[in-house]
Amino acid sequence: MKLSEIWLREWVNPLVTTEYLAEQLTLFGLEVDSVNSVVHSFEKVVVGEILSAEQHPNIDRLSFCRVNVGRSEALEIVCESENIRAGLKVPVALIGGRVGKLQIKQNKLRGVVSHGMICSERELGFSEDQNEYIMELPADAPVGKDLHDYLQLKDYIFDIFLTPNRGDCASVRGIANEVAAINRISVKAPKVVSVTPLIDAIFPIRIQAKEACPHYVGRIIRNIDNNTQTPVWMRERLRRSGLRSIYPVVDVLNYVMLEWGQPMHAFNFNQLCGEICVRYASFNEKITLIDGTKVSLNNCTLVIADKNQVHAIAGIMGGANSAVNKKTKNIFLESAYFTPKNILLTARQYGLNTDASYRFERGVDFELQKLAMERATELLLTITGGEPGPIEEQRIEATFPSIKKVGLRRERIKHLLGVDIPDKEIQQILGFLGMTFQPEINGWQVIVPSYRFDITQEVDLIEEVARLYSYERIPQTMMKRKIAVSPVVETEVSLARIRRLMVDRGYNEAVNYSFVDDKLQNKLNPNLESLALTNPIANDMNVMRNSLWPGLIIAAKYNQSRQIERVRLFEIGRCFIHCNRKWQQVTKIASLIVGNASNLQWGEKKRLVDFYDMKGDVSALLSLTHAEKDFSFVRAKHPALHPGRSAALYFKEACIGYLGTLHPVLARELNFRSIPYLFEAELRAFTKRRLPHYQSISKFPMVHRDLALVVDQDVEASQIEEEIIQNAGHLLIMIEIFDIYESGEDIELGEKSIALGLTFQDSSRTLRDEEIKQVIEGIISTLKCKFNVKLRA
Repeated sequence: MKLSEIWLREWVNPLVTTEYLAEQLTLFGLEVDSVNSVVHSFEKVVVGEILSAEQHPNIDRLSFCRVNVGRSEALEIVCESENIRAGLKVPVALIGGRVGKLQIKQNKLRGVVSHGMICSERELGFSEDQNEYIMELPADAPVGKDLHDYLQLKDYIFDIFLTPNRGDCASVRGIANEVAAINRISVKAPKVVSVTPLIDAIFPIRIQAKEACPHYVGRIIRNIDNNTQTPVWMRERLRRSGLRSIYPVVDVLNYVMLEWGQPMHAFNFNQLCGEICVRYASFNEKITLIDGTKVSLNNCTLVIADKNQVHAIAGIMGGANSAVNKKTKNIFLESAYFTPKNILLTARQYGLNTDASYRFERGVDFELQKLAMERATELLLTITGGEPGPIEEQRIEATFPSIKKVGLRRERIKHLLGVDIPDKEIQQILGFLGMTFQPEINGWQVIVPSYRFDITQEVDLIEEVARLYSYERIPQTMMKRKIAVSPVVETEVSLARIRRLMVDRGYNEAVNYSFVDDKLQNKLNPNLESLALTNPIANDMNVMRNSLWPGLIIAAKYNQSRQIERVRLFEIGRCFIHCNRKWQQVTKIASLIVGNASNLQWGEKKRLVDFYDMKGDVSALLSLTHAEKDFSFVRAKHPALHPGRSAALYFKEACIGYLGTLHPVLARELNFRSIPYLFEAELRAFTKRRLPHYQSISKFPMVHRDLALVVDQDVEASQIEEEIIQNAGHLLIMIEIFDIYESGEDIELGEKSIALGLTFQDSSRTLRDEEIKQVIEGIISTLKCKFNVKLRA
């Protein structure tokens, strides 16, 4: 939340500097992200009064003005603007001053000398409008006063980060309460007077959704002039708070929201029919919002309607059909209390985040509605004129929030804080926090203010006491606990060991949200059901992930868009899988590589990653288990992967994961510069470790034999390898595939050559050539029968 220091000090003015005030707020729980001065790029600009405005003798579009700037003689200034007229108070840049990059000098315009410059809002930086109307100041603006002083431009803007539980601080009133409590001083709130009705007109209010809206206040105001200009002081305060000035009705309601924390809405009264009804929408009922968004509503959406149609999504945004514009003459003002839960769910469901929903979903003071209505009415009548009607109010006592009473015990304070705070100081703290209390034997019965939604139990009160007592005054004590040594289970592979291996192989760990975009997830896993969220925090985070791939893909794209070409990411996290008619959380490990295989190096050629880089990393993971033989890679297809460059990972007979190249169609849709490679598997298979067994090293020589076998393209090298191991007996200690050759003079179409290195050894004797020859012949015979292999010459 952005807040003007001058505005804040009108409510509460502690005798501390700007810097110390920001430090106080942060220290006591309201983190000030930044403090920025209100910078305007102009110098020597003062308030002037136009004494006369005549047409330039040589150019029709220019005016020749005599302007009083508080000197003995009036200045003669040439100006071009349609709204120039005698009697107007305007900002005047004097000779020697500066407006933006323009130095103000004495100029001659078509024969007439100009001794200054009358400025527009755009030239002074108060507006981005392209019109050239000069800026009109209030009639009581003191002539000759420096514009910085008159508009209080020597101001600072506090940008305060509010935690979700402190919705009461989303206003000047809320921050002022905090500052007053911190400094043990009183708040001076602006006096709000009850407006006397000038007409008898009321508009009936009916509340059907009594739990969602227990309080609704409305008022008709007729014959306003919404085409007038919002006072510059109000526009400046809105601008410094991060809001743009639109026109008086909207500006006033925004001002009241910033000042008191109560969002309000104005309807064009001429577009309303019959009554205001606060109800739930009918299924598929339609509304076009003021920003042009067309929404189909469901029957859980709270709306403001009349006899004929819906006019607003309650507490979030109004509809275009009853929107107020500059020509609007008659309005109906709304000031209501909507329950936080209802607004939160609706805002998330439709992806609508507004200043009103921000406050309602955190909690608005349920005693504030009438006061806000009177304040808004008072300001509107001052600016736009008009004839107000009496306030129409509906309050549902059965569902209206009650004032909370919470017990606070001395011993509990001492137990949790470790310090004995005197009763008198505790009572002072409670008083400055706006709380009343009744003493009891062991403490106090505290009555919580209506605006403090975050205080519901005793520990909340103790936290408030600690904040205002100051954490710096609480003595530091070392924690006392017994040191326990946790045994390391040798048959398990820890997550820390898995993470360390991945990092050692050049990966960075990603920690992504469990919420993902259903569109991307369905493209990657169209056969898996997704668990939809009823209140997603964003439109592209509307389902729970059933795979870690969506998060890794988004993270890789994010990095590549920031010129990081070589990306290596892994993640360990839970996925949500629908199995056996129920949802299960399955912990998975996944990785993604894209870009160059290694960092640039002079002695190594640049190349992109390939399937075998990914397979090598997975094999390294498998080595942690000491049970590599229980795992196998089998050619398989997956909707997210290239059909010819993908494999399934099996643990014994069960498929536990997949690896391969991202499908080319998906890679193009996602705008990857080079093709990423993906891996994902269930983590549980990697966390079990087979204990190694001692095996003596043979002192007898090894015998090496190479085989080059020609087989059909469909035969996998792993099938050949497995068959050799089964038939070679105990003498075979190692088998390696060192070449696969698929084209050549002696290789026919549809065939390939697989070259294998076999190593034989016995632990008790030297092997003879005849033995090895017999084993080799047995292997070849078996392979010929099963795979129709041929020995390559």
